[in-house]
Amino acid sequence: MSYFHSHPQPSFFDVEHQLDKIHTLNDFLVRPNMLSNWPLFLAPLNTLRL
Repeated sequence: MSYFHSHPQPSFFDVEHQLDKIHTLNDFLVRPNMLSNWPLFLAPLNTLRL
């Protein structure tokens, strides 16, 4: 069996279902992620990227 048969590409709805499950389980990383100002952190990180 090939890799692609055993690991099909996730669809858009698979990702949506996973995100819904994360939110319903009250994952402790969801809230800090929503409160973070990511563009503020990404600008300096992008300058360091080689």
